[in-house]
Amino acid sequence: IDRINNPERPLPSGKVSRRAASVMAVISLIVGVLGSIPLGIFPFFIVITAALLLFAYSAYIKRTLASNFLVALIAGMSFLLGGLVVHNALCVIPFIFSIFIHVPREIVKDVMDMTGDKTAGIKTIPIVAGPITAYNISSIVLGLLCAILPLPYLFRLLNTAYILIVLLIAY
Repeated sequence: IDRINNPERPLPSGKVSRRAASVMAVISLIVGVLGSIPLGIFPFFIVITAALLLFAYSAYIKRTLASNFLVALIAGMSFLLGGLVVHNALCVIPFIFSIFIHVPREIVKDVMDMTGDKTAGIKTIPIVAGPITAYNISSIVLGLLCAILPLPYLFRLLNTAYILIVLLIAY
């Protein structure tokens, strides 16, 4: 797929061999999993879960309509990991926001990658429903994000500094 959509990337361009990429992936996995052990059982569980989800994504889910949500979920898990390490339950807030940011990002990327994805038989929202519908779905999800951004302040979970950042920067 990347030979068509992104031929300049290291693997399709031949700058990195499959073997070297595989070795680096295995080393990174081992270091990540072993490095999470001293952080406690819940951070370790998050890392193992993310690794298993990445394997499932590569093996099966990448070719389905669930791929965008899974990528967003895995990206958001970094906030859960950080929050668990420092014992801050408010990590759920950026986790949720991250999903609302990554889903539309992944859908838009799918529009850009339609040529290679069609060739490989991958079912994405833009391929199944068309690019305009994909853009509309992305817009709706981003609109929902904008609607929920004030909630942590309104529910008194986060303070005035948060809402000022939301109002001045996020909007």
